[in-house]
Amino acid sequence: MTETCLEQKARLGKFRDRFDQYARAQEPNAPPPVHPYVVISRIRDGTTRDSGKRMKNQADQIEAEAAATLLERMIRDIYGDKGSSAVQPLQWSILRYLRKTPADRNELRWIARYLGLTRAPVARALKTLESRGYVEQAISPADNRTKTVSLTVEGREKLNEDPIKVIADRILSLPKAEKLQFIRSIRTISLNLKSAPDDSNSKDPPSGG
Repeated sequence: MTETCLEQKARLGKFRDRFDQYARAQEPNAPPPVHPYVVISRIRDGTTRDSGKRMKNQADQIEAEAAATLLERMIRDIYGDKGSSAVQPLQWSILRYLRKTPADRNELRWIARYLGLTRAPVARALKTLESRGYVEQAISPADNRTKTVSLTVEGREKLNEDPIKVIADRILSLPKAEKLQFIRSIRTISLNLKSAPDDSNSKDPPSGG
């Protein structure tokens, strides 16, 4: 049964009294303690001054870190299969990139730049994807020093199993206002995390690869 406001206040009052009695028994000459619920309510009501502000800032920090941890865990948990034969998160990112990007940007240098990685780990991931038949590499007709990468039929079919769709479906199920706010917030956080503007459209990275 849902507790009414008066019942909640009465319960908290009794709890506060027991808290005070215990504190006085431990230190008879100490000043009356401030019950945690009182501190919380004062912070919420804005009646505390500097100490209340500090505590509220600490509470906000804890709440933000908890949300970030939850987001990290949510992303990590969708990649349930960690076996060596499973498609790994980096490999999924490459497959997604190849699906949505024009053919003239499907080279190692562009993929690495998009993912914010050096070429070495991306090259290894491409080699694994190619060995499994999900991508194929060919000499670029524009520059025989480079290779272009493209999805195979198997690669496109594999993307139907993309675990990121689990989260996308959950986002779509949110009420419209919450969904739009969530998307805007994620975009804002992503932009703020970037250390430098992306000028990939204005200047080509070094060729090769």
